[in-house]
Amino acid sequence: MSRATNQTETAEQLLPVASIVEAGRRIEDDILRTALVPSMTLSARSGGSIHLKLEHHQLTGSFKLRGATNAVLSLSEDRKRKGGFLGADVRIVGRSQDEAQVEVERLAEEAGMTIVPPFDDPLVIAGQGTLGMEILDDMAHPDTVLVPLSGGGLISGVARAIKAYCPQTRIIGISMEHGAAMAASIRAGKPVTVEEVPTLADSLGGGIGLDNRWTFEMTRALVDDIVLLSEHEIAAGISHAYWQEGEIVEGAGAVGIAALLAGKIDNPGQCVAIMTGCNLDMSVHHQLISGERVSQ
Repeated sequence: MSRATNQTETAEQLLPVASIVEAGRRIEDDILRTALVPSMTLSARSGGSIHLKLEHHQLTGSFKLRGATNAVLSLSEDRKRKGGFLGADVRIVGRSQDEAQVEVERLAEEAGMTIVPPFDDPLVIAGQGTLGMEILDDMAHPDTVLVPLSGGGLISGVARAIKAYCPQTRIIGISMEHGAAMAASIRAGKPVTVEEVPTLADSLGGGIGLDNRWTFEMTRALVDDIVLLSEHEIAAGISHAYWQEGEIVEGAGAVGIAALLAGKIDNPGQCVAIMTGCNLDMSVHHQLISGERVSQ
């Protein structure tokens, strides 16, 4: 049996593509269908035909609305009656995402709340996969799709959607050089912990969970390559997005652009770079686009 066949079977067992199609119908009235636009500057520099998926224009400024909405709308009627809404009582607990998760689980148990996982959940992954379906609607046969990589919810959903219809499309995960938990886990062959360090791509930090049930296996089965970037390269991506594309984007959302600028994507062909979010400190953004050095 070929590796490609094994990949398809693993992905289908973990997440049937029909669940992504269903998620699309479920959330379509609650999210924005974001645009796919060409980048003349990146195309000229890379030798490919580069398009940007403007997911940072999403209603909340982040792709995460897709997965969270699908998970919330899929709750039982009893759970829905307990309430759900935009907004939060923000609490900063611990020194890492993993430590904060311990507090989340304690509060959920104490108050009877329902946890919407950030990535390792089939409903969340299916919701993120709707982004992949949108890409296929606008570009029938992409050669390469560049996806910011953290816990793997986004890349699992996007890869599952796209490879179901275009199995030859390359899915490349992009992360930072230090503290990339999924990259370290793939190298180790199992989920591992990493030190969470400051980075311009801060939303790509955090672990994937040692008890990861979905995204590790899906990433390992469906993602063709992982590219890691320096802080300088990420900063260049943010600056390019502003000055050349007219877009304000956070570090994590700029990593696809950054990888292209750094020459780390060979033969991109018909290529989509997903820009995932615009939630960043604007004073840091100003320093970056002004060419000032921003320390880690």
